[in-house]
Parts: sequence; C-alpha cells; structure tokens
Amino acid sequence: MASSCRGRRPGGYLRDAGLLQAPARLTIRQGEAMGRPSQLEVEIPAAGGIRVAGTAVEL
Repeated sequence: MASSCRGRRPGGYLRDAGLLQAPARLTIRQGEAMGRPSQLEVEIPAAGGIRVAGTAVEL
C-alpha cells in the first residue's frame, strides 16, 4: 500500500514554503519502474491538515 505520509510531507512543505497557492491538489505517481504503480491524490488547504487518498497494487 502506498504510504500517505509520502503525500503529506511534500504537500505541507510546498504550502509552508509558499511554493504553491493553496488550496491546491497534487497527483503523485510512484512505483511504476518497479512494477508496483500507485497514485496519490494530495489536497492542500490554505490552513489545516493535508488530505491524501489513492490507489496501490496489492502485494
């Protein structure tokens, strides 16, 4: 399963560093080269917690 902390960290960093205009949404794709693709959808509000949802390949 894809780790939701992988989405929260860059989402919070980008917001706190002023590198994106919140609210925003990001899509993170990972694991394709290893044959275990997953996709994380990251919602970044102007304030408060980062929300992460997504899919993963069952092991």
